Amino acid sequence: MVDLDSSFAINNIEIHNRIDCCMDRLGDYTVSILDNNRNAVWSSHQTTYPNPVTTINAAGKTGRYVKVQLTGVNYLNLAEVKVNVNAVPPVGIRRTPIQSPPRTTITQDRISFCIASANNITLDIFSAPGKKLATLASGRFGAGDYSFGLRNRFMAMDLLICKLTIGSAVTTQAFVAGK
Repeated sequence: MVDLDSSFAINNIEIHNRIDCCMDRLGDYTVSILDNNRNAVWSSHQTTYPNPVTTINAAGKTGRYVKVQLTGVNYLNLAEVKVNVNAVPPVGIRRTPIQSPPRTTITQDRISFCIASANNITLDIFSAPGKKLATLASGRFGAGDYSFGLRNRFMAMDLLICKLTIGSAVTTQAFVAGK
């Protein structure tokens, strides 16, 4: 489950399948958007596996959590879940959108991003169940490209969540470390 840390209008959800093996394991699944109380407000049942990516239109449905769940009894195998949201939450605290959205790239041993102007940055890593494992960066960063190493830190883990906070905007991505 991906926690966006606040409710957002979700434009679309990208499901990235593994390409090294087991692509067919993600062949019958449901993607759901949940509210702050974890009640489903929208869902979409997918019957074919992403090859390698499927983009699901969420039509601006509002929610805080995005859940991917298999319909059958197979193992859940995926590479990444990317949630594309509006920069300003539809209700609650107004957040200032970033001038230029950050490009976040996650490889097997690095997390990289670019920011357009100086801002407060926090880069946290969470386990799939949501336990915070580490803060890789925290503080005020100037405009530019940044990269942080993961080598030998989380290689025993399967699915990890990267949460990048720039000012008051949040980007969350799931990834498989060491794969």
